[in-house]
Formats: sequence, structure tokens, C-alpha cells
Amino acid sequence: MIYSTDAPFNTSGYCSTVPNRFSPLTSTTYVSTSSPVYIDNGGGSFLDADISEETISFDNSLSYKAESFKFLLGTSQYDFFDCDSGYLGLSRPSEGQDYPRLIQQLYDQGRISSKVFSLYLNSDTIVQSSTMQLGGYDTTYLKTPALGIQYIPLVDDPSLWITEVNAVRVGLSGNLGWTFSTPGYAMIASGTTFVYIPQKVFPTVMKALLKNVDAELSPYGFYQTLDCDTSHYDTLYLQMGDYYFAFPPEIYLYKVDWQAECILVFYSNSDDTWVLGNSFLRSYYSVWDHENNRLGLSPHKTSQVDVVTVADVPLPKKTFKYTTVVDIALEVVKIASLGVSAATAVGTMIFLADVIFTNIFKA
Repeated sequence: MIYSTDAPFNTSGYCSTVPNRFSPLTSTTYVSTSSPVYIDNGGGSFLDADISEETISFDNSLSYKAESFKFLLGTSQYDFFDCDSGYLGLSRPSEGQDYPRLIQQLYDQGRISSKVFSLYLNSDTIVQSSTMQLGGYDTTYLKTPALGIQYIPLVDDPSLWITEVNAVRVGLSGNLGWTFSTPGYAMIASGTTFVYIPQKVFPTVMKALLKNVDAELSPYGFYQTLDCDTSHYDTLYLQMGDYYFAFPPEIYLYKVDWQAECILVFYSNSDDTWVLGNSFLRSYYSVWDHENNRLGLSPHKTSQVDVVTVADVPLPKKTFKYTTVVDIALEVVKIASLGVSAATAVGTMIFLADVIFTNIFKA
């Protein structure tokens, strides 16, 4: 089960290789609304599903449950949740929504005392020991419990966990960093793996991260390299709230098992929003606080990162110079020239036209 803070629904599909899968045929509480939906999750993944209702529980005794919980029952999918049981939607509640969120239902039942949940995502992707706590958090997961939780404010959004990025740094020892004249938005999304960087920021940040290595842009939009030595890369720092949050190369550099290359888990986002997926969250114990409209990110007990405050490291003096539409066009043309299929090349050209159109009319 993937706990997705960027989705409102629970989704479930079929996969014969995973035991204890949900089946509506054996459930006595399953209800189908006969309302089909289609979800495009980006990157070629999609899901056909029916809006359904079911009792969702976290224990065999059904002590902690949400009745008539709406979810999407997958009928067909491609690369959406592979062989996971599905996505459990944990997005923020909004007024006027058609159904209560899971946290709200558990709170209304008196099963939890506060509308808070916390996630510990083990940075070792081989060892399956990640946890979720409903109704609170546990400071024993923190790297430095005495420092408590580092909270960042959220922007006013009806459903997503979004904060502001005020600056970026590549390493802390030098002057390689920029302050944004207008803060960017960052969505914290546990249901996404990669980190998406705004397309006007992506080329500059990647050039800085790759300054000591040879890497090439793959046809799929991420960088790949034969240099998998993490000492050749710097940590990326995002300044949010009163803190810098680190994304170290030990996490963002991913070794492909069956190949000699490593990939960097960054994509260029077609709009102006950062998306910080679970690869970013693997360095932190996260506290998602519905009641106080805030998100806590603190280095967990096995994390390689530390708490860095703006008081300790001031904002970069250099103001970020945004990539122009011409720069974006050249980057997209570069992708299209990498020997991809005709369909991919055509799709890239359509995307290029859309990028130019969007940027012209935004200006």
C-alpha cells in the first residue's frame, strides 16, 4: 500500500503475485457507485477505475476503521501502482468536499485524539520497515529528539500539502545558490517517487549538481551517468520556512540494478511547481498536521542529513535568473534528438509547442 498525500482516494487493483489483495467479490461491505473515472498519472501511467465505497481498517479487529470510505477500484492500469495494493489518499481536507477524509473519520469516531499522522520512510529501499502513525507522532524516530519537529507553514490550498521554496543551495560551503525573487511552490507528495523541478529552474540546478561529472539526458527526461560515486556530487538544499532541507546524493543518485548507470531522480516539471516525492521524504520523519495547517520535516534516526537553519546559513545573495523559453526549447529539442521513437519525438514536439505557447501567454 502506498500512502499518498497527493491523492484524496484509496485506489486498489488486481495483481496475482501479491497475497492478501482486496477483492470486491469476497467483501460484504463493498459498494460500487457505477461511476467510472480515468486518471492520467503522468509519465505514461494511467488508471481506469470505478468509484466505490468500502470499510477501510488497519487492524483485524476493525477497531480502527472508516466506513463507507470512497475509493477507486482499478479495472485496468498501466504502470500505476504495479503490484502494490493501491494508494491510500491522505490529502488535506477541504470545505464542501463530497466525502470525509480518512483522518477526519477516525477523529469523529474518537479513535484518534488529533487530526495528525506521521510517516517514517526507511532510506534503505531494500529493508521494508517504514511506518505510519495515525493521531500523532513518535519522537523516538527523530535523529535529535531534543530539537523536536521542524515545522514549515503551508499555503492555502483546498487539498494538497504545498509550501513555499524561497531559495536553493548546491552544497553549503560555497556560494553556489540562489534566492528566488518570487517564492516558488512545492508540493510534498508521498505518492510520487521523483523530485520535479520547475522547468525554468531545472537546467540551472542540474548544471550545478553535475558540474563534476559526465552525465547525459535520457530520452525519458532524467539524467543518467556512469559515475555513481556520491562523493562527486553535492547535496541540494531547499529553503522552506526557517530551515534548509537537504536532498543528499546518497538518496537522489539511484543505481539501476541491471545496468552500469545511475540515474538522478529529478524531472523537469512543465509548470512552475516543485514536487518533492518520497525519495526526498526518505531523509525525514514527517508530521502531517491537519489541525494546525502545517507540515513537520525532521531528520530521522538513520538519516544522513542534519537540521540547518536560515540563522546558521543565510539566504544566497545571488538572485535566480530564470531560464527563458528559448532555453527550454533547446532542452526539449535535445531530448527529441536522442534517438527516440517517432511517437516520442512527435510527442516531444507537441510538448515544445505547448511550452512556448504557455510561456508566451503567461508573459
